Amino acid sequence: MSRPKRVALYGGSFDPPHQCHVLVATWALCRGGAGGATLDEVRLVPALGHAFGKALTPFPMRCRMLAEAVRHLGPRAIVDPIEGSLPAPSYTVDTVRALMAKEPLEVTLVMGADAWVERHRWKAWDELESLVGGRMLVVGRGTEAGP
Repeated sequence: MSRPKRVALYGGSFDPPHQCHVLVATWALCRGGAGGATLDEVRLVPALGHAFGKALTPFPMRCRMLAEAVRHLGPRAIVDPIEGSLPAPSYTVDTVRALMAKEPLEVTLVMGADAWVERHRWKAWDELESLVGGRMLVVGRGTEAGP
């Protein structure tokens, strides 16, 4: 039996996608997942809607812009529009459940340190942390502390 695909899951509004998004995806690919394990891919997952109701550029346009922004990273950087097929609002725990239902995955969650500090406010954080086996890459965004 083959091992599950090792995936770094990087979600956000990506409105618009910018250089820092590309740098984070590059960093995740280079750094690897839990314990430095080689990642098979980084999946960038645009949010269908903003968790706090902020108006966003139309979803298909953000997906296309993001795909163009990371195209040079090669086939291991994938824009996954899964949230476009999930009930709104979709939360990270819902997205991870849906992805894992489609195929066997070992997910490493990529998030900013600002999100890490606010994780207690996320829907079903304990379940999400369990689903990803505690595998997280926290990206500094100022002075916030991560794991």
